[in-house]
Amino acid sequence: MRNISANKSDCVLFKVGTSTPSGQNLASFFRLKRLVMWWLTLIQRAARQPIAATRFIFRFGKSFLFTIFSFVLRIIGIGPCENIVSVGLVNQGATCFLNTLLQTWFMIPEVKDIIYRSNSNVAFVRELQKLFNKMESKEEKCLRTNELTMSLQLNVFEQLDIEEYFRNLINKLNAEVDQGHNILELYQIVMVQSMKCSTCTQPVMDDCFFLDLPLSIYTADSSEIKSLEVALQEFLKVVTLDNDNAPYCNTCDKKTKTETRYYFKQLPQLLTFQIKRFGVVSNGMYYQKIHLQISIPWTLQFNKSLDNDNEWCFTSTTTNVRNEWGQNGKAVDPKIKTRTARATQQEERYELFAIWHHIGGYGSGHYYAEIKCGDSWNIFNDEKIKKKQKKENPLRSETAYLIMYRRKNAR
Repeated sequence: MRNISANKSDCVLFKVGTSTPSGQNLASFFRLKRLVMWWLTLIQRAARQPIAATRFIFRFGKSFLFTIFSFVLRIIGIGPCENIVSVGLVNQGATCFLNTLLQTWFMIPEVKDIIYRSNSNVAFVRELQKLFNKMESKEEKCLRTNELTMSLQLNVFEQLDIEEYFRNLINKLNAEVDQGHNILELYQIVMVQSMKCSTCTQPVMDDCFFLDLPLSIYTADSSEIKSLEVALQEFLKVVTLDNDNAPYCNTCDKKTKTETRYYFKQLPQLLTFQIKRFGVVSNGMYYQKIHLQISIPWTLQFNKSLDNDNEWCFTSTTTNVRNEWGQNGKAVDPKIKTRTARATQQEERYELFAIWHHIGGYGSGHYYAEIKCGDSWNIFNDEKIKKKQKKENPLRSETAYLIMYRRKNAR
């Protein structure tokens, strides 16, 4: 018979009561204790290694007990996650900007394919591949990004501007992936800045490259712009540079009055706009966040100009866009309207794909994303992912910061 005095933890349980338990009862007790300890150890290991432990549990069969236990594991986030578009990403402190970017890239097949195909041995590329593989398996409800942030040398307690980091990470990734799978080409907008001297009428054309197009939500006379379409038209309109702003003309060998404008030369697969929500206040002493609500169209349309084969003209799909110019009811620039009206041949259409929101003020706040997944929209907010129930028409937002469209038809 086992010497019960050799184990104080066993012996202490029998100090209550007046009689000593029989050998049969003692043996039953130890069997029950071993079973309980086995289950406690299994649960502890499941918390440490959820994937391996859950698979081990599922091999026991279809008994009612293990079915209930498996269901509990799924509820608390241990075990394969089914019928969800993705898995959550843990916010390590101030990494909401990175989580928002990663969830969006994971939902873009072209970007995901470029990352998977990369043969780079650079640490952050390998960690990005590992993370996407884990997100693909959906075996955990939430994933940590510690290894990735370490390889990127990020301070997880310092929040970065998501637009700036988006450009930096694309350029960094583009330098490491194969040249045949260029992530830069998916986002790169090629625009032309046209400048025409009023004296010699000699045009000067310069190509400009953007990963995202910055759109102001104020006109030159400080009127509010309440629509993305109008903000884009404001960006494309003809501007006259005169007096102190007059540029130098090499042909005339002096500063002259000049008309300048931008136009699209090459459209990307993913067309991205930045809403300029951070600006200097009227006294010019400090920056502030601009909480101005704008309407966001579900689709954008571009047509090839009949005057210039290298120009894509933006065509408004909103009938009342002229009334949304600003508080003063200012009409669309007539030169833009003329170019748009004549563009009736080749066509490119874009569908709204993702919106990156910023809530809070300048220098602080929180980022999250709304992303189109199939036919539905989902909100990705760090560890939480939920389906958006109501589709607004038109969509209006005072927190939208980066807006991403996806090409609907290929040329």
